[in-house]
Amino acid sequence: MRPFLDGGRDRDLRRPAARVITEDEPCEALWPVRSKFEELVNNLQAARYSDMTHDELEEELTRERRELMRRMFQEHLRWR
Repeated sequence: MRPFLDGGRDRDLRRPAARVITEDEPCEALWPVRSKFEELVNNLQAARYSDMTHDELEEELTRERRELMRRMFQEHLRWR
């Protein structure tokens, strides 16, 4: 086993370190995800959602949340 070159911290040396985003640098890869989030927020104000029962709305939001998280995870993997 070869010695660690990073002060002994346990990390995989074959894999490059992830890029760090600063507050001054927006992550362009996540813009489509932000767009989907804004769409979801706007949909909550639509008449279609206001006519749903609590159970129907919860089911729809659960479905939309899963899609949003899937997209966010996919964009994160693609970007790094």
